Amino acid sequence: MKIKNMQKLTTGSIISRNKNKPDRSQIWVFSTIEENGQLLNIIFPSQEAKYGIS
Repeated sequence: MKIKNMQKLTTGSIISRNKNKPDRSQIWVFSTIEENGQLLNIIFPSQEAKYGIS
């Protein structure tokens, strides 16, 4: 998926539902406008956002 015009909107957190792994991981919510003008909200785990977005 090609992503452009991306802006970080907010940083949230999500808690794993797996009781054997109760760790809390950060999520980043981004907004991007596609070519057809549709506004999409995209959620990345923080590591993906850190290493996958230039």
